[in-house]
Parts: sequence; structure tokens; C-alpha cells
Amino acid sequence: MAADNLHDALNAEIVRNKELLIEYERIPEGKLGAMIIKLALRGAELAIQEQDLPKMIYYYNELKGSQ
Repeated sequence: MAADNLHDALNAEIVRNKELLIEYERIPEGKLGAMIIKLALRGAELAIQEQDLPKMIYYYNELKGSQ
């Protein structure tokens, strides 16, 4: 599903990363990765709440890079 705008795309990445976070938390070696994802998720949600376009772009790229 393609997102129509940055807000939708960022929300899609938030959902994807929340699922990824569950996987990272299941493995002992995933603690650092989980912490990084949590920080990016908090930043992304705050950027949406504040309607901060530059931060939304930044966090979209950060979350998109999580594999």
C-alpha cells in the first residue's frame, strides 16, 4: 500500500517499527536495537503531534532505515 502523504507514510513506518521492536525485544542481543527504535518512535510520534515537517521527514528516514 502506497502512502499518499508524509503523515500516512510516517504512520506506516511507525506501525512497521512497532512490530519490528517486538522482534528485537525477543532476542538477548537486541537490547540496543530496541532502544534505538523506541527513541525513534517517540520522536516520530512527537513530530506528528507537533506537525513539525522537518522532524517528520527526519524520523520517516530514520524509521525507514530500520530493517
